[in-house]
Amino acid sequence: MTLELRKKYSLRVGDHKIVLLKKAYESEFHVLAKALVYALYLPVYPDLTVEKGIEDRYKPDAVALDAGGSVIFWAECGAVKPEKVGKILHKFRRAHFVFVKQPAHVRPFIQILEKIVRSLKHPVRAEVIAFPDDFERFIDAKGYITIGREDCQISSL
Repeated sequence: MTLELRKKYSLRVGDHKIVLLKKAYESEFHVLAKALVYALYLPVYPDLTVEKGIEDRYKPDAVALDAGGSVIFWAECGAVKPEKVGKILHKFRRAHFVFVKQPAHVRPFIQILEKIVRSLKHPVRAEVIAFPDDFERFIDAKGYITIGREDCQISSL
């Protein structure tokens, strides 16, 4: 039996440093996907944060707020229940949503997401991203992350 303990990741994107703690129940994919999303979207959302709660029942894996405190970017990495997806898409109508999935889970999730989007009465800006199976290659030995949109499979709705 292997006992998995918490693990700390100190990572960098340019001049920005993020520290992520892997909880015992989290997969390495989940933790590192948050870091890769941070690296991809930091140029667009300079105030992007990871693992920061907002005043809501749900907590995003990554989030950016505008000057007034409204959610403008929300990322979910890995498993997310359809109920949560529907509620956040409805509540945070102006936000850009990103859902990160492992390659095998992209198509089934897109089908669920499209059904939820059809049920809403407003437009939704959402992307589903799959990082390649060897996603660790985007993080060097010193923790620097180098990744671009061309390195991912991105489906926009």
